[in-house]
Amino acid sequence: MMKVEALNQSLHTVARDAALEAMDPGRPPSPPPIYDSLGNRTNNRETRLRNKLKFERDALIKEILKHRPHYQTPPDYVREKPRRKLYIPQKEYPNYNFIGLVIGPRGNTQKHMERESGAKIVIRGRGSVKEGAKMRGDGGPDDDDQLHVLVQADTESQVEHAVRLVMPLLQPMDDTINTHKQEQLQQLAKLNGTEKDPLAAHTRFNEEMGATNYMANVKCSICGEPHASRDCPSKAMAQADPSIPQANMDQEYANFMAELGGG
Repeated sequence: MMKVEALNQSLHTVARDAALEAMDPGRPPSPPPIYDSLGNRTNNRETRLRNKLKFERDALIKEILKHRPHYQTPPDYVREKPRRKLYIPQKEYPNYNFIGLVIGPRGNTQKHMERESGAKIVIRGRGSVKEGAKMRGDGGPDDDDQLHVLVQADTESQVEHAVRLVMPLLQPMDDTINTHKQEQLQQLAKLNGTEKDPLAAHTRFNEEMGATNYMANVKCSICGEPHASRDCPSKAMAQADPSIPQANMDQEYANFMAELGGG
């Protein structure tokens, strides 16, 4: 912490120190000048020295905060939130929909992971914004990086939790064993009202009809139980025993259709 204090003192005298350095004939050569949109130079000697001191000081403070979270930082110190970049192997697997797996139908997968981990999970980098779409207002260096999932939170544990949730989605696997994708497709179909799950559709039909049980007026011609004759478990026995009267298959099918019709 003494080192931090010394760097703070140097920051207070940075203008004087830069001027003294400029008068030193043995000083290192200056880099080519860089100007902002207003014509102001952004890399003069004082600015370079200030940035160097702040970078060194902030790195020390960051290490101190890992062990002493309540350490009183200088007023001009901006506390960085823990973050992690998880790069998406889009070049290796150009046809694999990594973004879709992370975002999910209507953003539900992304929102669920954020609620569970307490971290902010977003897609950043080149290709994260569709061509022709409006750029984000918070665009920064991350948007010019390779395509990645950016995880940011208040604590390291939250970041680690989010990483554990996201990483499996960045491991390509065949659709036939990708249960996560299958669940997303089912969820999407449900949201769109095109769900094809027979059990779910049947349950939904019962709920809409306001009933839970339906029974057709069917009676087996072999055993008399309430099921179709062709599905009778005693059918094989009846066919094997000539003493049991039975119809041929055409007649049995006709009987089945008549039973369904209530005849």
